[in-house]
Amino acid sequence: MSARKGFTLVELLVVIGIIALLISILLPAMNRARQQAMTIKCASNQRQVMMAIQMYCNAEVRQGKLITYSSYLPTGATVPWSDWTLRLLTSGALGPRQLLSDLIAQKGYVPDVLRCPSWRIAQNGSDTVVYTDWQNTYGLRFVFDRTMTAASSAAACNAYRPEGPSSKWPMGGDSVRIIYNVGLYNPAYQFDKIDGLNYGMHLRHQNRANVFFADGHVEGLGLGDFRSMKSAHSMFTAMVVDQQGKFFNCYTGYADLPGMPTHD
Repeated sequence: MSARKGFTLVELLVVIGIIALLISILLPAMNRARQQAMTIKCASNQRQVMMAIQMYCNAEVRQGKLITYSSYLPTGATVPWSDWTLRLLTSGALGPRQLLSDLIAQKGYVPDVLRCPSWRIAQNGSDTVVYTDWQNTYGLRFVFDRTMTAASSAAACNAYRPEGPSSKWPMGGDSVRIIYNVGLYNPAYQFDKIDGLNYGMHLRHQNRANVFFADGHVEGLGLGDFRSMKSAHSMFTAMVVDQQGKFFNCYTGYADLPGMPTHD
């Protein structure tokens, strides 16, 4: 009697079934581990970003003040090319000093630390970030101190002091571009601003968003955390978007505007 060779079809199907079962068990755990690693990497990025903001403010702004998303003169006019990312990159506070003209012409380099590793959709709709795009980054809050007089330095314009302890003052975090009264912008890329009707926070880390605070620490906040922010903190962000693209109005000051989304 000859020795048996190979597997029968039934045995092969059993093995395939076992492998498929193991994959179905392991894949969710692997995805969760990957998401957790992305969340940790994102928090590390944000800590470095806040450290760079502190360095920039200590050197250029002083007086214990912080910079906002973009500098405005008391008249409301925008200081040309004053986005916070440009100020950090041209000052050398975040990596080698770069030329403003290169960055504006999309010839500079925006380091990975300014972007969330879990959200890589660029303004052009691709899933590969344009590394010269200084607006495709984490978002920063927009605080406008109208009591200031005109300043010769764009760095000094619109600088402000946080209200209360720095550990309680949110500065910025996981941002996303939206369209007022419509929904997610297409493509829904990261943006360097979070305030206003067309910008918000994105709950991309298991329905939480990483937020960096003025003292340098980072927290993962959920929808309830954003809704609980009152007084000056409510200006931190008006809109919050979850992982399914559903968006919420978290700033009661916009409640009287017609058509403002308030979905629950």
